Amino acid sequence: SLSALVGIHNELNLGMIACLGRMEEFQTHVRGALNNGMTPNEIRAVLIQIAVYCGIPAGVDCFRHAKPVIEAYQKSKK
Repeated sequence: SLSALVGIHNELNLGMIACLGRMEEFQTHVRGALNNGMTPNEIRAVLIQIAVYCGIPAGVDCFRHAKPVIEAYQKSKK
């Protein structure tokens, strides 16, 4: 289905951008993933996989950049 493809697209984008170390773009894609329907918990699961496969430093950097975006998103939904 289209929604499943969008979810996979978001996950792949986050993983590839993290792997390339493009943190200046990472927040934009986290925001886009949230707007496309990914939940904060789904994004956290992707970030854990990034830490496993790209290394802990990359994972920590991704969590650091994703956190304010997720917090702003959750605040806007209240």
